[in-house]
Amino acid sequence: MWLVSFLPGEPRYLIQGSPLLIVLAAAACLIGVSATDHNLSRKYLNAGRAAIGEHNFTYASICYQRLVALDADNPEYRYGLAVSTVGLGDPERSEAILRTLAPEDRLGYAPAHVVLARLLIERAAPADRRALRRAEGHLLRALQSDPANAEAHLLIGRVYAQTDRSKLAEEHWRRVAHDDPVAALCLAELLAGRHEGQESREYARFAATRFSRLLTASQQDDETRKRYARALLMLGESTKAERTLRDGIALRGEGIFEPLLARQLYARATASPDDPARSKWLHDVIDLLTTTRPQFSVDDHLLMAYAHRGLNQPLEAIENLRAVLPAMPEMQTEIARLYRQAGDPEQAERVATAALNDFTRRIADEPDQLRWRLLAADAATSLKQHSHAVDLLTAAWPKQRSPLLTNAIARAYTLWWDDVAGGAEASDDVRRRNLHLLRSALEYRSNDPVAMNNLLRMCASARSITEDVTRMLDQMLVDGKASPSVHTVLGTAALVRDDIDEALRHLRLAYAQNPNVAVTANNLAVAEMRATPPNHKRALELVDHAIALVPTQLAFHETRGEVLVRMQRWSDAVAELEQALPGMPDNAALHAALATSYRRLGMDKLAAEHRQRAEQLKLQGQNLPRP
Repeated sequence: MWLVSFLPGEPRYLIQGSPLLIVLAAAACLIGVSATDHNLSRKYLNAGRAAIGEHNFTYASICYQRLVALDADNPEYRYGLAVSTVGLGDPERSEAILRTLAPEDRLGYAPAHVVLARLLIERAAPADRRALRRAEGHLLRALQSDPANAEAHLLIGRVYAQTDRSKLAEEHWRRVAHDDPVAALCLAELLAGRHEGQESREYARFAATRFSRLLTASQQDDETRKRYARALLMLGESTKAERTLRDGIALRGEGIFEPLLARQLYARATASPDDPARSKWLHDVIDLLTTTRPQFSVDDHLLMAYAHRGLNQPLEAIENLRAVLPAMPEMQTEIARLYRQAGDPEQAERVATAALNDFTRRIADEPDQLRWRLLAADAATSLKQHSHAVDLLTAAWPKQRSPLLTNAIARAYTLWWDDVAGGAEASDDVRRRNLHLLRSALEYRSNDPVAMNNLLRMCASARSITEDVTRMLDQMLVDGKASPSVHTVLGTAALVRDDIDEALRHLRLAYAQNPNVAVTANNLAVAEMRATPPNHKRALELVDHAIALVPTQLAFHETRGEVLVRMQRWSDAVAELEQALPGMPDNAALHAALATSYRRLGMDKLAAEHRQRAEQLKLQGQNLPRP
């Protein structure tokens, strides 16, 4: 009825129809305003997102401020404002916004949890476990809401890696490493630390390829340039990595890439201790940091300390380490060692004692925190309080049977043995009397390489002590504590006694259980070569495998040379034996093998010289067994 009133020719109904007109007009206005607000919000949101992507945080902040004015309860708008504020260098205001979006006691807005976690991680000192726990809580809530969040997986992996939970870190990084080059690089570095070289290189290669593309697209991306250099270093392309960083310095000026370049030069100096340029590289490390950094980070101080230590400048190293003590109290023990290097044992003992007392107090406050026990044991060992060091560690053994603790206990026993056994000059009686310490190390870590290496050296030194080592390891086998390393030592002891059949039994067992131990492969090659009948072909295969595992071990080249002598491959034998000779000039067996080879090649003068040298060394007692 009311609509009829608007038909032409019916003006008498105009006043009567006005209530509906007013209602419809108001509705039209509201619809228009709502549509306008929606379109405006969409425009601001798109513009704000684009500005953040371009790092134009000033414009992004304006966009998100207007969005919040339109709808203050929208979490996406408030989150965008917080991110913009971070970019503008106002972290306090940003965190205030983020905390309302992502409370620590319950699930909030997932992206806000991730950003808060990132801020906590970036600011946390290495020893700030409380901040890392808070970050972990935020990231777990973010993953609860968004299980596929790549940044959350990346960041929680960092938290786990910094808190000695590498398996958990690996699990999270693996979830995203095939798509995220940053996670791939982190995983590559983690795997490299565990000596899983092949897989580490695969992830590093993927990361390097992706970073290279990103850097080509944007030469100004400093973080990508740094990560690309790290990936190149993982792949052994140090020259290319250095060039990448120097290009960044030329492009961006000083103060950005020098720390990473300094780390690369330090790594090169560490990997090449005999290189004539080593001293220059260490000086360059110090120069790169001191001439371009107005303020030193913890990492800067650490690197300079290590460079000064490498240059035999302990007092300068101590000065840098003292600067990091608030963040890294574990450096107290390293400072004590440096005072010993500087010839000040009294100050070294005072610092180590203070460190031990400090770490002991921390154990009382946090009895389940393994870190303080490890540090206290290290300090006790530096004071030669070996029994106390072992007690500190074994007290945690019933509750925390982790590989980290296992290795530390074994190391404490081997260091104790080193101290009381007296090194190479010690008598057999002294070393025999302290064999129980190496047995204790093996009780906790049955394949401990240091303990096993000590046993191998003892077996090669004298038959009398070899019998004691054999009895000890035989008892371990009876007690069910067999390991490839035990069989390797027993097989080597049998070689020393010329009991080749016994040597073959143990070394074959050891090699079958773990074929990637170079000394096992080498010693089994010796046994196969000396067997009746000898198996020269198998011996050559084994020693070739040992050399492939450790190419720089000259004793393996000497073994290979002896195998080739027995195979009557005289020229090949000379080439192999001559390669080993510079590092083994007093090895009588090596000179004898060279004498035989040269004589067979008709080079009688050289053969006579090596024969004479071999006989001289035998008279001097330099004909000890090689294994």
